[in-house]
Amino acid sequence: MTSERRKKWVKTGLVFLAVLFCLGLAKNLLIQTVVASSLSRAAHVPVSIGNTEVSLLAGSIRLKNLRFRNPAGYPEKWMVEIPEVFLDLHPGALWKGRIHVEEARFTVRLFSVIKDEKGRLNIQALKSAPGGRSATRAPAGRPVRRPSLKIDRLYLSLGKVFYKDYTGRAGQPPAVQEFDLGIQNRLYRDVHDPSTVVNLVVFEALTRTTISRLAGVDLSFFKESARSVLEEGAGGLADLVQEGTGTLTDTTESLFNWFK
Repeated sequence: MTSERRKKWVKTGLVFLAVLFCLGLAKNLLIQTVVASSLSRAAHVPVSIGNTEVSLLAGSIRLKNLRFRNPAGYPEKWMVEIPEVFLDLHPGALWKGRIHVEEARFTVRLFSVIKDEKGRLNIQALKSAPGGRSATRAPAGRPVRRPSLKIDRLYLSLGKVFYKDYTGRAGQPPAVQEFDLGIQNRLYRDVHDPSTVVNLVVFEALTRTTISRLAGVDLSFFKESARSVLEEGAGGLADLVQEGTGTLTDTTESLFNWFK
């Protein structure tokens, strides 16, 4: 092979690799955008994602640095910080119009319950009923039915939960209560709606602390919304409620259609 032809093949190879690299970035960015949009609708607050790693061959998605924003008007920007979410997908289900997640892992590092100067709680914005709408409208007005979702196994880890009370403290730091839950890979089964995961996190965090009493939070909505998952979870709903009544020491589209 002559020197010129060798150079031509090298350049062609470099261009091909560059195209693959750009396509990979575009794929990750597209999935990151649609996932953030879906989570924002499920949580009823804006959700941002630091970066996304998608492996089509392995059928897995890693979402890094998820953060749930507080509603407008609150003195702090972030409500929930999740360093990583891992999703292990069943690839065959996508071709049948279903989203089948064989294993999901949510690692919640920080969850802040905030009462502002007017006595409003930030978690009230999260109240959304699972499965509220089975279909949405396409731009042309035709209904678009989202593929069904099924998460076989959901492993939830919960770190620190804060209660910050700004009432009567204009211009002053809030009164802060900190709870270190230290929950690692608690298993839940058969999740069928993303908003159920949101309600589950809230119920777990508030049941295992005294925040519901301190802030005057009625947990009935979050409990009912996540009941079917809680009853399937390790320990069951009865154990959760019993733990939550203890003292502070005791608590020490195809894929894209679904996201539209």
